[in-house]
Amino acid sequence: MITSVGVLIPARDEGTDLPACLRALAVALRELPPELERRVCVVADRCRDDTAELARGAGAEVLVNTRDLTIGATRALGARHLLRGLDHHASARTLLLSTDADTVVDRDWAVRHVRRADAGWDAVAGTAKLNARLAATAQPRYEALLATVRSPAGHGNVYCRSGRAPITRSAASSRSGPPRTTTCGAASPTPDSGWPMPRRRR
Repeated sequence: MITSVGVLIPARDEGTDLPACLRALAVALRELPPELERRVCVVADRCRDDTAELARGAGAEVLVNTRDLTIGATRALGARHLLRGLDHHASARTLLLSTDADTVVDRDWAVRHVRRADAGWDAVAGTAKLNARLAATAQPRYEALLATVRSPAGHGNVYCRSGRAPITRSAASSRSGPPRTTTCGAASPTPDSGWPMPRRRR
């Protein structure tokens, strides 16, 4: 059973969108059982605006990165920070979640991921719905791309980004690496809804 949840959010000059992200995240985390420890870390990545101050004001832990890092390395900073703060929990009982600063998660976002972890999933990759239509010339191409990769088993990984994949601490720290998967499973089309990855048999 999961006993702790860490949420990391990389943010570069996201002062406009971050408050809505953190408000929605706070609602989602309140839906978790009260005994679950939860921590939120915003990695302010070379920001020139008030991203860090807004995150602190919302109660998030803030790491300030001033180096030119890839987004993966930036996320890794936040993940390491969260894992250090949650290291009094067994690794198999810690779930790391990740979302973007311009994303608004659903109320049951965290609950759904915890349920999957409790059911034995090591990792979940997901998508986010756009909150506005693309330009008239781009929308048909976007819909055509999605249509070519959708199947009854899932969306074919077109938007599975490993950086946004919730993952158990034990899977993240496994010597053999994170779980391998050839396809994502089916899930409802909601923001960060999750595409389950089968647990690798050890």
